[in-house]
Amino acid sequence: MSLRYVGKYEVIATLGRGSMGVVYKAKDPEIGRVVAIKTLRSVFMGDDSAGQEALKRFRQESRSAGKLRHPNIVTIFEAGRTESGSPYIAMEHIDGEPLEEAIANRCPMHPKEALHYLAQVASAIDYAHSQTVIHRDIKPSNVIVDKYYRPHLLDFGVAKLSDTSLTPAGTVVGTPSYMSPEQIRGETLDGATDVFAFAVVAFELFTGTRPFPGSDFTTVVNNIIHKGPLTFAEIGAELPTGLEAVLHKALSKDKTERYKSAMYFVEALADVFDLSVDEMGLVGGFRPEMREDEMDAFGVTAKITPPSMPIVPEDAEEPAANGADTSDSWQLGSAEEEAAKRKSSALPKILIVLILLTIAAAVAYFGMTFEGFKNETGAPQEDEPEAVEEFSEPSVAPDDEVAEESAPGSEVKLETQPEPEPKPEPVKTATENQRPVRDPRLSFLSFEPEPVSAPAGGYTKDFIEALPDAKLASLFVEDSLSEEAMLYVVDAASKRRGIDFTRLLAFISAHENFRIRIQALKALAKSPHVSRPDAVSAVIGRLGDSDFLVRGFAAKILGDIPSRSSLNALEARRELEQNKKVIAILDRSIEAVAREVPPEPVEQGAESAGDEAHF
Repeated sequence: MSLRYVGKYEVIATLGRGSMGVVYKAKDPEIGRVVAIKTLRSVFMGDDSAGQEALKRFRQESRSAGKLRHPNIVTIFEAGRTESGSPYIAMEHIDGEPLEEAIANRCPMHPKEALHYLAQVASAIDYAHSQTVIHRDIKPSNVIVDKYYRPHLLDFGVAKLSDTSLTPAGTVVGTPSYMSPEQIRGETLDGATDVFAFAVVAFELFTGTRPFPGSDFTTVVNNIIHKGPLTFAEIGAELPTGLEAVLHKALSKDKTERYKSAMYFVEALADVFDLSVDEMGLVGGFRPEMREDEMDAFGVTAKITPPSMPIVPEDAEEPAANGADTSDSWQLGSAEEEAAKRKSSALPKILIVLILLTIAAAVAYFGMTFEGFKNETGAPQEDEPEAVEEFSEPSVAPDDEVAEESAPGSEVKLETQPEPEPKPEPVKTATENQRPVRDPRLSFLSFEPEPVSAPAGGYTKDFIEALPDAKLASLFVEDSLSEEAMLYVVDAASKRRGIDFTRLLAFISAHENFRIRIQALKALAKSPHVSRPDAVSAVIGRLGDSDFLVRGFAAKILGDIPSRSSLNALEARRELEQNKKVIAILDRSIEAVAREVPPEPVEQGAESAGDEAHF
């Protein structure tokens, strides 16, 4: 039973507490959706004019942020007040790892992994700016990475509250290490302040430390306003020389000298490593196993041993789950300290698992010993003959043999035999029941898929690529596969040129995982059979995808398929699309297809029929 409600939301658990309030995991009782609820502390509940003005501004900003729809932005569903008058925000709940944990565990990060996260967060920042929404509090604890390695930017609409007149005089509210100089000085903010904070996050991912160190609030703020960021020589980082220049440009004191957008900054970072950001804002090629790869190819000649993170003691609270940081500032020790904390917290879980495994082994041992005891003592096993007969290979017995078995004096009793009339053809039925039934989802294949037994070492890339066609096809409906394994399946299928594998790629392009959908579309684009009607139909279906990246790739593919159906689908999507990048791709694809497809003929009498319709 729930202990309390926040507005209409039923509280499930407390995710975290901080100086701004409490974050809860809750459920919307009307539709069953799980949400994260951020409540605000009582300083924002005053009845004075300042408090009312702050709440008004907060609600306006929350409404603006609530209109944002982007795959890398956590959606705000509602802003309101509880019955006691406490303001709250209901937002999308993401189950994942805050980026600050990745920094503590894996920094300095492999360049491809760092750019994988940065490119998607940059896309979210630039989209918000295009909608005239500024975040004002970009930091690792406000980015959460889900199980598909997709980062989500949190707390749009909350940061605005930090700029209210309720802040005590002389106090700067925010996270000092990520604040821009103009933000510290209390000047009017624009998108450049988000670019600065984003550059601090990027610096941290590549080096494992923050660019403006300090053991206290005053030192950090002084370094941001008056000193330049740390150099690679000061940190002891052996990284490409061009990387330092790009990071320092984004961290300029003068906001006019910074990159004009977050994505321009990421593109400059990618250029340093000879990587590219595609037109949908993704740096391709990252997979989790790359964390173990050598970094020499990217100019990283040695692991960095950065100094401990600067600690800013300002009533720091433990970061809340869902990536929602409820504090105005936070502190983080060294990567070694953070790893030690996580290791110690995992010990009880390990002990529980060992105990359960011991109990399971004892039960299994007892079961086997008991069966052996029965066999040794000659205990009756009346069910054994029937079991053997049931699972034995069916055979066709002649009628005279059946009659002989049913004769008087036979060891098989008559009452145990099926009725002789009418004959139900048991042999045929049994054979059909034992024949593997093709998964109905793969009914379009021209061959019979064969099941695959999971290898002891897991589904590796080499194992999947070595599978024959029939076994590889069966993995397309294997629900137990991880995202990485399914990506290997798609890659392997893209190298097989049969029509059936084009159909399989079209089928998997509707997968629930957006990375798999994108990878399937990329593979389809290279298929010699992509212009087949079934493949084109699948790509057209992705034009209405919830993910704008998927829509963009689908539009790009259709731009290379000059057909009337492609043109009609592209034009129809152009009328609905709101994402600027996708609109640009749609326009190019429509232009390319229109050059190849002749105008649709107008039937005689169509004009007069249209005129009659007006009347």
